[in-house]
Amino acid sequence: MTRRGRAGTAVALGVVAVLACGGAEHGGAPAEALWLLDGVFLAPPPPGGGPLLLCGRFEVTRAEFQGRALDLAEADLPAAFVSREDAAAWAAARGLRLPTLAEWRHCATVGSGLQRPLYPWGSFYRDGLANTLELGLHRPLPVGVFEHDWTDYGRYDFLGNVWEWVADVPPAAPGARWRPPPGAGACGGSYTTSAQDATLQSVRPLEPGDRAEDIGFRVLAPAPDWIEAQIAPRWRSAPRAAAPWIRRAAARWQPGLRRQLAEELRQRGLEPELCALFAADP
Repeated sequence: MTRRGRAGTAVALGVVAVLACGGAEHGGAPAEALWLLDGVFLAPPPPGGGPLLLCGRFEVTRAEFQGRALDLAEADLPAAFVSREDAAAWAAARGLRLPTLAEWRHCATVGSGLQRPLYPWGSFYRDGLANTLELGLHRPLPVGVFEHDWTDYGRYDFLGNVWEWVADVPPAAPGARWRPPPGAGACGGSYTTSAQDATLQSVRPLEPGDRAEDIGFRVLAPAPDWIEAQIAPRWRSAPRAAAPWIRRAAARWQPGLRRQLAEELRQRGLEPELCALFAADP
């Protein structure tokens, strides 16, 4: 099964183009925002505090990054040869950003009940659960091929396939046993990385302008801010067209988090009908 259980991103881009016609005064961006909403999961705030987070369920695909239809064999492969500046610019144009190192690790492990796990499923590597060097393919796979929803959050490919840019690699605290390299970096390992080096605690030191065939990214945003800025305008311009997309995305999210998000949106003054779409049980 590939990303979102569909034939390919190219098909979805065509759907987005049709939806854009329903809100011409906003151009194509709000319709694209609905497509992006369908590809994120809702995560609780990080341990240090902060807002609810929307994080990509998948790595950004080549078709999404290039913004055009591609051959179906290529469309759902993760975007690659992308610098940190390229990734950050693509995300910013859509009201999104790269996750920080702490946010990336939080989103990779939330709901697992594990403290600093090496792998999404625990402390030991298990064959066949990620596209690392041990799998022997030596190439990327379409995002979402490995169905490891070991929690109800619905995230994919945090380990293997391609390294994922993070927004920062902060210096280690004094006395810390683990010291990440300073500057830019990427997380999660890739199809060229052994399981020993492709852990959730690994950071690949890079320069911000580096590009490689096995470096991609996923995106993140504070949930209330992004929905208010990107989803609410589309819903106001075409509520009947937008509502099914919102329901479909929210149906995958944890019920308690959905209700918390809906309440935060109400407190911001968003329309009760829109808030109800996020709170409603599927």
